[in-house]
Amino acid sequence: MRLAQAYLFLALSMLIACASPRSATPSAFAKTPHTKLQQVRDTFIIDSRDTILLDAIGQLYHWTSDSRIEKVSTANQIGQADTTRYHFQNPRLGQLASVDFTNPIRPLLFYQDAQTVVWLNRNLSELRSINLLDFGFTAIDAVAYAPNEGLWLFASDQQKLVQIDMNGKVLFQSVELSQAFNQAIRVKQLVANTQQIAMRTQTDRLLLFGPFGAYRSELLKGGSSLHLVKDRLVYFEGSEWWAYRGQHVPIEPILEKAAKHLVSLRADYALYRRGNRYWRETSTF
Repeated sequence: MRLAQAYLFLALSMLIACASPRSATPSAFAKTPHTKLQQVRDTFIIDSRDTILLDAIGQLYHWTSDSRIEKVSTANQIGQADTTRYHFQNPRLGQLASVDFTNPIRPLLFYQDAQTVVWLNRNLSELRSINLLDFGFTAIDAVAYAPNEGLWLFASDQQKLVQIDMNGKVLFQSVELSQAFNQAIRVKQLVANTQQIAMRTQTDRLLLFGPFGAYRSELLKGGSSLHLVKDRLVYFEGSEWWAYRGQHVPIEPILEKAAKHLVSLRADYALYRRGNRYWRETSTF
């Protein structure tokens, strides 16, 4: 009798063990698209297959493949309830072409297909949007922040870099670049601060302009993934990051950390990546 009871108890124990949910193993987490893995002081690691963006005060944002922007909280997983309280998505405007976090409390979104610019607040709610067609612009390739909440635009039909205010008034503009270079220019990225504007073309030429839109020079190295960090233009070219400080200062390579690739530099923060994992750290550059 006692032996039968023992067998019955063992069978019930095995049945309960099989029915209980199993804890996720590290390999299971690795297959999950948006999972926070680790947080250590100012460094945390995120597993993500989309794009992670960094603003000037070190906040992180998640840019998904369906043009959704989410503010990332270091205490929560990407895509979970607390994170998605702060998000923005407008499918009617089509694919999101660029995001500018120069002003972290006024993120700037550009939808090239709709020729529309959207300003958000710090909680990623829409503050204002403008259609550049209403201002007479019909073919804008790229936009960037300009002083006093204005915009720098590259108008490919006019072949000019143009600064406008929030009412569409043209304040400054460059010469016609197709005449300067004997060929039409198309632009993939603009970055700007109060000292200069940098333009990356579709052929990865890197053109520099003064604060009022006057063309200055072209860097001998090409470049991609542009960032203006304090007094430096930082860009990726070949297999290295480079820092440009001015015409009379040598262009310097930026050393990356072992087994980590630098993704972004913003003010006092750096964002690194290895595979689908990201590290945000205080910048030493």
